[in-house]
Amino acid sequence: MYIEKPALMNKLSEIQEQINNLQKEVLLSSEFDYRTLLSKYDVDAINGSIIKYYEGVESWIDELMDKMKYYESQKEDIITDCNAIGLVLSKKYEDNPNLTEEENEMLKDRQKFFKKHFEIGMSSVNTKLLSIKKQAENIENRIDEINCGDNAIKELAMLENEERASFSFIAENTANIIKNALMKIEYFEKNREFAVLAVKVWDEWTEDYKVFKTAKKEELKNLCEEDGIEQDIWEKWYSDWNKTRFTIEKQLLPLIQRGLKGEIVLNKVSASNDVTQENIINELLELIKEYKEKVDDFYIDERKGIYQKFAFQVGGDLQEKFESESELYKITSAFQEKMQKIIFSIDKVEDRLYLLEWANKISYIQIDEVLAFIKDKELVKIGEDIIKQFMELKRRNYDVYISDAKAYSEELSRREKEYNSLMFKMRKDLMKN
Repeated sequence: MYIEKPALMNKLSEIQEQINNLQKEVLLSSEFDYRTLLSKYDVDAINGSIIKYYEGVESWIDELMDKMKYYESQKEDIITDCNAIGLVLSKKYEDNPNLTEEENEMLKDRQKFFKKHFEIGMSSVNTKLLSIKKQAENIENRIDEINCGDNAIKELAMLENEERASFSFIAENTANIIKNALMKIEYFEKNREFAVLAVKVWDEWTEDYKVFKTAKKEELKNLCEEDGIEQDIWEKWYSDWNKTRFTIEKQLLPLIQRGLKGEIVLNKVSASNDVTQENIINELLELIKEYKEKVDDFYIDERKGIYQKFAFQVGGDLQEKFESESELYKITSAFQEKMQKIIFSIDKVEDRLYLLEWANKISYIQIDEVLAFIKDKELVKIGEDIIKQFMELKRRNYDVYISDAKAYSEELSRREKEYNSLMFKMRKDLMKN
């Protein structure tokens, strides 16, 4: 038989290249197809022999762990960041006695969200794999023990008939354990900068809320006691403060969730006509933090003064409540103005609508509070038509202005003027005999 040498050499070269490619270490990913690795194993033979079974499982786990070791060495910096976050999230949430059941649930749910998305736990993956390998080694050890006894045939038969997962199922399950971990790592890597920030913000907000429920409350108490303001009065202020703070607190997680979905396209066009993409959630996190701090400052620095202004007037308790809400609305209006600039810097209408809906939870705080106060106090002096007009402030659909920055700005300004006008009319009605 005659074979051309050049053709043979080319064929050998191709085979060698294939061998070299097979020997290259391929970095794991969540797209890893375990069946390629499994094809090297004679699954039927392994499932038909206890000895081949434990040898196969041990070999399979060793291969996976070698791949994991190589992956961890290549992704060391990412995994280090993941582990640091995991350490922060690892502590189980314990209900705080200073918080209500609803508040504890909110903080608990927030922690669950972060644990689900960012607590990767590579050591946990390795522990699970090693546990399976240890079980295979136990089979090997039992066979050795049986071989040393006088009843080997019967005991080997019993061992052989024990229920155990098929080798292919073990391969699929262990590959799935790895895949789930890798998906989290890839998710983290894709959102690394924002994820690190988000966990930092989560930790700071959680601690800050606990401080609000203790130290801030104590600070308000001390300020009031210095001027002889009764406990039932300052506790009512704190209750109002608490409701506002809780509303603000509930708006944190939706922002984080949206931020992790990806960048938001802005209306900024570069010299090369590229539309800018930024994660403006960072900016929104700063804005809501600023709003929260201004509300805190109001209750610590201004609330007492408003009370003292009306303390000795007939119906002063009602007047000071309305004035307080008016002052808080100024803070909210400033928040809305800044939100408007952000909203109309965004390209997609769907993103604008999302942020508008998100901001409305804050924008309506004072309107909701005034309406609840009127209902609770049964303030019949206030004209029914005025109350209806006040309720209309919340019912308006601002979505229709979402494509027109000027019209939206004018509508916000109109609402602020109407709010102030209606508050004046209500306070005027309260002064009537």
